[in-house]
Amino acid sequence: MNGIARRALAWLALASAAGCEVQPPAPPAADGLLAYTVWFEPPLTAAGEVSVAHESGYAWRGRASASSVGFEAPTGPCTLTLWRRGARVAETTLTLSADLRERQWRWER
Repeated sequence: MNGIARRALAWLALASAAGCEVQPPAPPAADGLLAYTVWFEPPLTAAGEVSVAHESGYAWRGRASASSVGFEAPTGPCTLTLWRRGARVAETTLTLSADLRERQWRWER
């Protein structure tokens, strides 16, 4: 079992012990998009929304559980923004790749 799988199992165990909603990883995508999962550290206090703005112009916005968000996007640099009640809470940039499809986001409250 690799490090990402161990971390995912640990997050699932922590989330279920804390009574958090656990979102399964995103399924495989079509049209050149890949499925990604971003795990929040620390977990969110409540569900929110995340937007993805990719350098290619691709954009996505959807609901995030307290522990993670799953989305589809092309590989390459992008910006993830965490929203709550229409207000931006946190933002980060990362480079999506086909060989690393799960990430951890250490966001600041």
